[in-house]
Amino acid sequence: SVFMRQLDNNPELTEATLSVIQRTSTNDDAIRKFSLSIGESKVKKEDGES
Repeated sequence: SVFMRQLDNNPELTEATLSVIQRTSTNDDAIRKFSLSIGESKVKKEDGES
């Protein structure tokens, strides 16, 4: 999905894992529940940042 690709392309985040996707019903307006695990990477500081 677009959301997962954005997470994968973010240099501040690592190891995005999506699991346990459930729908509340078969209707088009159903709520989707999911579990997302993600890690934070250490971003290098740019010159002048403290």
